[in-house]
Amino acid sequence: MYKTISKSDEILFKEKASKFYGYTAHINSTKEVDQVLNEIRKTHASCKHICYAYRLLDNQNIIEYMNDAGEPSNTAGAPILGQIKSFNLLNTLVIVPRYFGGVKLGTGGLISAYKEAAKLAIKNSIIQTSQITEIAHIQFNYDQTSDVEYIIRNHDIQILNQSFKENCSFELKVPVKNKTEIYREFQAKKILIEHQKT
Repeated sequence: MYKTISKSDEILFKEKASKFYGYTAHINSTKEVDQVLNEIRKTHASCKHICYAYRLLDNQNIIEYMNDAGEPSNTAGAPILGQIKSFNLLNTLVIVPRYFGGVKLGTGGLISAYKEAAKLAIKNSIIQTSQITEIAHIQFNYDQTSDVEYIIRNHDIQILNQSFKENCSFELKVPVKNKTEIYREFQAKKILIEHQKT
């Protein structure tokens, strides 16, 4: 189980006439990071500093990334990432666009302001607990459908894609915590687990 963002709203934090906007988003891939960033860049087309950081669970490894977006090194991305870690979030992206207000904040001031904007953005979000899952592809005969559906219902498995042809196939999101038991049940019914990836 891990904590992540499920819903968020824009926040605005002001420091010495500079405006810091804060956004959070739930992400499952770096592709989704790019999609969210593109939307924020459209919203803040005139903003020179759209700084961000994220923590992403990939193949049961944690990827951490931060971007200062033109601010002095480690004054923006690092404090944003620090707040994501402080709240112990995964699959979470935090973006903080900053508009310069004419008064320089200095290195310490920038770090403090980006930290506060990120913290406010996270606190303004709804945080949920999610299961760690992996993707499994199974193949089976049509007359095995009831067995497959029973296992899926019994273990609260999410069906991502399904195909009913000569050989039926499902793409499933399987909870990692009890995957051994789930796969054992499929194998006991002679259902082929074609491919697994996290």
